[in-house]
Amino acid sequence: MFGWQHAGGLWAINTQVRAIIPDENIDAVYLIGERAFYLDDRQGRRTHLELIRRDAFLEGAT
Repeated sequence: MFGWQHAGGLWAINTQVRAIIPDENIDAVYLIGERAFYLDDRQGRRTHLELIRRDAFLEGAT
């Protein structure tokens, strides 16, 4: 996504975020598992987020 921040500041690990991807029929809340910040002359500031299902850390999760 473009930019390094959301309204509350930088994207932080373990922050809950809502992901909406209509083409994949996804509308759910995930945790930020990893993030990477990029800066280049063509696309400016960008952030790559890797999202994890919130229940992935619960005992007995599938």
